[in-house]
Amino acid sequence: MDIVVPHNGQRTGGSHQRVVKQSPRLTAGFHAKTPEEFAEALHQALSQSRDQSTRMRKAARALAVEKFSEKRFDEGWEKGWQVLEAKSAARRRLRQA
Repeated sequence: MDIVVPHNGQRTGGSHQRVVKQSPRLTAGFHAKTPEEFAEALHQALSQSRDQSTRMRKAARALAVEKFSEKRFDEGWEKGWQVLEAKSAARRRLRQA
């Protein structure tokens, strides 16, 4: 389970909304901006029932498995490769001009 805390006013990793879901059955973490919110989130995390904690861990695992799946890796690799090919083609055109 995560307690997402902004760093220097920035959202951590740009993914805080994917980590912290609003639906109770999908909650995978907490979001805290202030020391008071962090303390409250920590209190909630430590006060959860075993069932709530298990549901949160399963939701967090499902998010991680989806985010870091082989399919997502392949998609990211392909997108990156296309960007490199486009830049390479643009360079070739500039050299030929």
